[in-house]
Amino acid sequence: MKKRELIAQTAARSGLSQKVVAETMEAMTAAIAEQLKKGGQVQLTGFGTFKAVQRPQRKARNPQTGQVVIVEAKAVPQFKPGAGLKALLVGGGRGAGAGPDAFEEREAAFGGGTHGASGGPDD
Repeated sequence: MKKRELIAQTAARSGLSQKVVAETMEAMTAAIAEQLKKGGQVQLTGFGTFKAVQRPQRKARNPQTGQVVIVEAKAVPQFKPGAGLKALLVGGGRGAGAGPDAFEEREAAFGGGTHGASGGPDD
């Protein structure tokens, strides 16, 4: 699934416009990236945890020349899936907070509503 498809699907499920969903997604990914850049982590309960991990300096070999090269230490992003996501993928079950009706179930539990959306797909 590409970003545009994710935005369209999220808009359809939430009742929000694609513009609002796209802006929200941009803000969310920027916040996650900023937190990772600081060396922190972002935990989305039931979905998973994003964190930055430090890879140490190491020696590697150039496969064409056989020469040993030093690969510098660096921070890389890592994602660890949560229990709900694991259950959905591994067991085929719905897991905590996962599945096609999860949004509707959460909306019902928290009072429902479209949170001020105009409902248009291109607002």
